[in-house]
Amino acid sequence: MNLFWHQKIEDLESALPPYIRLAYLPNYGSVKLRLTTHGSVHRDIEKEITDWQQKIKNRIEENVIAEEDLKIEDVLGRLLLDKKLNVATAESCTGGMIGSRISDVPGSSRYFKGAVVSYAYDVKSEVLGVDPEHLLREGAVSEYTVKKMAQEVLNVMNAEVSVAVSGILGPGGATDEKPLGTVWMAWASKEKTHSKVFHFRYDRWRNKESVVQAALIGLIKFIQ
Repeated sequence: MNLFWHQKIEDLESALPPYIRLAYLPNYGSVKLRLTTHGSVHRDIEKEITDWQQKIKNRIEENVIAEEDLKIEDVLGRLLLDKKLNVATAESCTGGMIGSRISDVPGSSRYFKGAVVSYAYDVKSEVLGVDPEHLLREGAVSEYTVKKMAQEVLNVMNAEVSVAVSGILGPGGATDEKPLGTVWMAWASKEKTHSKVFHFRYDRWRNKESVVQAALIGLIKFIQ
């Protein structure tokens, strides 16, 4: 049976000595884990905390994005530089927010090529090559659309990896087949394309923040 990641470390948390605490610090789409100590501690406490950190990491390694206290966009930037890759975004519902987060990092010009904000149908079709008939028949929020957006923005921007998003963030636009908060995402390189559908449940602004966070985390995992 697949367990949620936090269930995988419940026994470790229970086994922590009384002078070490594990804190959960949630954010949109991610959680920071912080080990702290308090009271009178012995001189080897730093090594002990490091040992507990490694035990926790071993249990949830597939969910770990970074071991340092970094923003997601900083982790992505380091990874892109390390892999010698550049990136572009193709965005609909986020209106350029993913590209904005990437460019918040000083020095991001070394790896960020730019963003195509394809909010309108005609921009999706004319700039990113999305089939107009598909858009009219199935709408912009679909696996085909985001995969095409992700693949074509590689060519438009001469990029090596990309992320694309299209969704319904509310308060209107939902259907029975595509309820409020439905978002398709795709990540692409010249060799492969991955896609995934998400269902967010907040108001428009928090949905946007959640989409951006999920898109960046997904891009990190795609590159790794």
